[in-house]
Amino acid sequence: MLRITRIDEGLQTLRLRLEGKIVGDWVPVLEDELSRCARARRLVLDLAQVDFASTPAIQVLRAARARGAELQGVSPLVSSLIESLEP
Repeated sequence: MLRITRIDEGLQTLRLRLEGKIVGDWVPVLEDELSRCARARRLVLDLAQVDFASTPAIQVLRAARARGAELQGVSPLVSSLIESLEP
């Protein structure tokens, strides 16, 4: 299960707090939420409470980072998964 909480931090920043596991059917849910946040000037993804992310989820997170999203609170496990899939 994945919980996504939107936190508006003023006019400049939108934070998405993600909690749980990003796997299976939750990956497209995350993609949809990221699409809705595309207009945010600064997007922060708070991953401190993410226990695990599948390979498709890691690809979504990497794509978000490439578009300028800031990844914060990344656990060592998720960080290693992100780095292991770097080209």
